[in-house]
Amino acid sequence: MALATNTLARPGSNLPAGSDKTELFLKKFAGEVLTTFETEALFKDLTTTRTIENGKSAQFPVVGTAVTKYHTPGDSVIEGSNYLNNMSHVEKVIAIEGLLTSSVLLANIDEAMNHFDVRSIYSSEIGRALAKAFDRAVAQTIVSAARQANNFGTNGPDGDSGTSDTFAANANSVVTSNSGTDGVVLAGAVLTGLRRLDERDIPSDNRYIAVRPAQYWLLLDALTKGDLTRGAGYTTSYTGNTGVFENGKVAMIGGATIVKSNNIPSTDLSGDTTIPEQTSGGIGAGANGGSRRLNYANTQAIVFHPASTGCVKLLDVGVESEYQIERQATLMVAKYAVGHGVLRPEASYEVKSA
Repeated sequence: MALATNTLARPGSNLPAGSDKTELFLKKFAGEVLTTFETEALFKDLTTTRTIENGKSAQFPVVGTAVTKYHTPGDSVIEGSNYLNNMSHVEKVIAIEGLLTSSVLLANIDEAMNHFDVRSIYSSEIGRALAKAFDRAVAQTIVSAARQANNFGTNGPDGDSGTSDTFAANANSVVTSNSGTDGVVLAGAVLTGLRRLDERDIPSDNRYIAVRPAQYWLLLDALTKGDLTRGAGYTTSYTGNTGVFENGKVAMIGGATIVKSNNIPSTDLSGDTTIPEQTSGGIGAGANGGSRRLNYANTQAIVFHPASTGCVKLLDVGVESEYQIERQATLMVAKYAVGHGVLRPEASYEVKSA
């Protein structure tokens, strides 16, 4: 007797009548990549982001500040002396740096013989690789901003020359001896950076301090020894949700959030030709977002506001998966297309060791 035809539950099918019985399985891979990227990319919200639908670059207008003057009765505001603001304008152009990918080809026979699931691991690692590349690019760009001169040349953002807002290249990249080995010295240098941001009218909210783990634990060590309990914006509590010794957290300094990341540059990358150049002679005509091919060997910390750098996004993080019959393997690819550049150098400060 012939067996009756039964309706099968197909967990990989988007609809019961769907022709692709593995559609939802592929989306699992996509979800794992996206989740890992969103979790691991610490700097994704620490830069000014603009999304474009097409094109090769985006323009970021940088506008100066206005000044005031008391009015003399009878004077014309239009024809009088120095009543009208000479507004300074600069345009920053950030170009797309190409399609960055992370991929893996998983042989069908290897997957069949393996005693544990590797797809989940591979998809997480692909997402983590993209997140690491994104964070490294943003961190390098923040340092690049600290080493650039102000946008408006000898005329400050208010249009007047000789103001405290005008500064030369490397004015915000300051050498502080022992900042790489002494937590108290490092904290003092960070506070100097925060003061510099205050002096240049950078908003006090959404400020960040990014350090590598070695410097982070130097700060915690100095705090737990009582060396940093005399103000300076540090918590002195060792209990409760602000405690630092038991949970190993130094949340803020001077009102700025601390970001601990291994992706803060620490080596000499001045000769690394794989890093895209946001210059007319580099990635494309018109780009002026600065260079990331710099020597970071002495970089210990960066103090910044997200306005210091920009990110233009053409393609957000996307994933693709395809079984290739001729190779008897599954190809998994994660990708994005973005560009990074400097916007406002005055919103960034670099602490360097001697």
